[in-house]
Amino acid sequence: MGIEAQIKTVCFALVLLALAVINYSQCCRKTGVLKLCVFSVCSFLMSYVTGSALMLVFDAFSIDGALIAAIIGQALFLMANLLKSRKRIVMPDMELDIKLPLLLCLALGVLLCNTKFGYFGMGQDQGVYQDKAILYMYNITEREYSFPEYDKLETEEEKSDYLTLRSKIAGMDSVSLPENQFWNDFFWGGQYEYQNDSSSFFHGIPTFPAMLALWGRMFGLENMAGVQSLIFMLSVCILWLAMERMQIKQSARTFATLVYTLSPEVIWTAKSTLTEPMLGLIFACFLYMLCNPVEKKRWLSCIMVFMFAIWHVSVFVMIWMFIVLYWFMFIFSSNRSYIRAAILSAVAFVIGFTMMLWLAPRYTLANTSVI
Repeated sequence: MGIEAQIKTVCFALVLLALAVINYSQCCRKTGVLKLCVFSVCSFLMSYVTGSALMLVFDAFSIDGALIAAIIGQALFLMANLLKSRKRIVMPDMELDIKLPLLLCLALGVLLCNTKFGYFGMGQDQGVYQDKAILYMYNITEREYSFPEYDKLETEEEKSDYLTLRSKIAGMDSVSLPENQFWNDFFWGGQYEYQNDSSSFFHGIPTFPAMLALWGRMFGLENMAGVQSLIFMLSVCILWLAMERMQIKQSARTFATLVYTLSPEVIWTAKSTLTEPMLGLIFACFLYMLCNPVEKKRWLSCIMVFMFAIWHVSVFVMIWMFIVLYWFMFIFSSNRSYIRAAILSAVAFVIGFTMMLWLAPRYTLANTSVI
């Protein structure tokens, strides 16, 4: 990876961030400095994740390609918004909405999570994500990996030991699913090369390694985990803003935000290279959008269900909560927009789950086998 590749990625990222800022400022003509910064960066990250998912499904992933896909999406949204409103781009009316208690919580959070756990081997989820990200950084983007040395093994015992080593220590999941021939033949049979029994996928859903790879490409491989600090700060800010929308007193907001910021689980995951910090951000955004004072716009919270669906396999557990929540809100309010949100959430789940089956079949089915 040369300096030219780094500069090109940074330029694409800046273009995407600029479009995210413009889009948010045009959607919210009256906003605050904190909201503009926080939601623009959230839009930047989530549009990149969406672009990554799209490129990964078509086995055409590259960091710059995912950024370009996200840029196209943001540009199309801006054009559609301008055509609909028939207005030109204008500067938003902004106010200073940054509070001292929030700044203190952020400073404390950064101090606690700034030091990261470092590099892990392939026998631990953090190491699997890191190694996959490193491959992405150097444009090694295949979905399937095979090991030619497997064919040189002579006895069945040697082959069995090799496959055990691969799955238990090397963080790889087999391509084949002999115990589930229906899925093997009907859903993804034939789309992979499957050179031998060692043919494997990296463990986990690859959208998170794609984000680590972006950060590593821009700020250096050793700093790829720094994106976790950014995600952590965003989740703290949006949690504060969500409680502000709910008109919770500032003293109570400060206490709740401080509890979240000092939570050992939150700090630990923010220091790691695990997927959970982004889940915290997704839930915070979901809560913020669900508390929109304009009730007819609350259905837009289903966008976060889609983000969940392309980020983490546990969506198959949580999707029922989202759908039931929307139906309860419809029952108590008679607002039909909640029915739309429930239907779109189900569609988002199907799209995300299909993507996970396509990219990590054994991992996905192993996690969902409990149902």
